[in-house]
Amino acid sequence: MIDRVSTEESKESNRDTDILLQHLKLKRKIGCGGFGYVYEGTYKGAKVAVKKMHANRRNKMIALESLRAELFVVRMNLNHPNIVRTLGTTTSGREVDDLPFLVMEFAGSRNLQNIINNPEEEISAFRRFKYATGIARALEYTHSRGIVHLDVKPANVIIDEYDTCKLGDFGCAQRLGESCDNEFTPSPSITGTTVYRAPELLKGFIPQTSADMYSMGILSWTLLTRETPYGAENLQVITWGVVALNLRPDSDSSTGRREVGEIEYRQLYRDCWDGEPANRPTASQFLERLHQLVPN
Repeated sequence: MIDRVSTEESKESNRDTDILLQHLKLKRKIGCGGFGYVYEGTYKGAKVAVKKMHANRRNKMIALESLRAELFVVRMNLNHPNIVRTLGTTTSGREVDDLPFLVMEFAGSRNLQNIINNPEEEISAFRRFKYATGIARALEYTHSRGIVHLDVKPANVIIDEYDTCKLGDFGCAQRLGESCDNEFTPSPSITGTTVYRAPELLKGFIPQTSADMYSMGILSWTLLTRETPYGAENLQVITWGVVALNLRPDSDSSTGRREVGEIEYRQLYRDCWDGEPANRPTASQFLERLHQLVPN
């Protein structure tokens, strides 16, 4: 089974991750997501990033479930140079009306989507390989710890001052466990981002690490083309196409010139979005193949 973090686990994790409001100060807003806004702030004088959960009553239960997933990741004590470290929360997450602050290391004020959207930012072959390597290393580590991220996309990748990728936002994360292949489970209330979501997840099957690698394939395509997957197409149409027709982004989109290793890079992301999860490379295999393409 794959378990969403339980209330008891969230209580347990909170004992060592209490953030005291009197020591927390918010400054400027630097981003927003489905469940809250992200601010630059300080905690006991140290610079941090702070997520404030939305107060909209319609999504409070979903926001609470997202918080519990984040707290589970805190309890797992993930420590990796390509992962945004979550420090703690101002609430145990037991009550819907808590509307907590989630406090993280300040990894930077830009995400990968900001860079992709900025025409003044050049994404050379070397820079693309560097980003893809950083994200894949983060996935290799989380998968080795029995965690699937389930919302791998450029907006959830923070870029620090050294142009290093850090994977963040574990609000959709789930824990891997023993399960049968193709075992069916009802769709969870937190589903990630449709255009990056693997077809087996859209059909309601239990997530495996291969689902993150599908998302990695779509992200890698986006890094090359700098386009939005499926453009402005209706999400229901996209879902039907991906599940029933094996629809994928236009893999023949041209960058205008062929760069070093581009043909092999295209084949790599196509293999990641293969309709059969077992055919996709693991994060370690992705890294091995990517390292063969890195220009000198």
